[in-house]
Amino acid sequence: MKTTSSFSIFFFFIMIFLTNDSTAQNAEEYYNKGNSYYNQGKYELAIAEYTSALKINEQFSQAYCNRGFSYFIQKKYDLAVADYNSAIKINPEFAEAYNNRGLVYYHQENYDLAITDYSSALKINSKDVEFLLNRGSAYYKQKKYDLADSDYSSAIKINPNHPQAYYNRALNYYFQDKKDLCIADLKKGADLGDIRSKKMLKSKFEIDY
Repeated sequence: MKTTSSFSIFFFFIMIFLTNDSTAQNAEEYYNKGNSYYNQGKYELAIAEYTSALKINEQFSQAYCNRGFSYFIQKKYDLAVADYNSAIKINPEFAEAYNNRGLVYYHQENYDLAITDYSSALKINSKDVEFLLNRGSAYYKQKKYDLADSDYSSAIKINPNHPQAYYNRALNYYFQDKKDLCIADLKKGADLGDIRSKKMLKSKFEIDY
């Protein structure tokens, strides 16, 4: 009797393990389909697939994050924030979710909340260039040019070949009337293939480059 009982319990746990593994796999399949649709610009279809994944696995933080970004692209900001909130609740160390929620706040011109979220992302990953550029842009919008310059310069130190960082810092210098520094960054951006840097050199300084 004891042998039979032990076998039944062991078999029961194996069945649970296999069921959970199958469930996770199914959620991942929907998630991957969602990513495929997202990459094709088919955001409604992507949202539907992410939603199917979340119905199977309510703790799938990346699915919340990706669905949130799909809503963000569609300018459905409240839905995007709700998904990022869920992702962060599941995983409080999810830097991407903080950054993406910051993007929503930025586009809503709520720069204080955006900066708070970008700072949270940077506490988790201080070397992420995009997080630094995003926070720098929020500081720039608030005309906190010194803080913006610090973030842009940190981004350039991490990745000296990032054209967006030079262009952003050039704009920052331009509005501080730091002409020489602005031109130097625009030239560096242009050297790295940034078309906006070339256009700004021509339109603001009459420099063909």
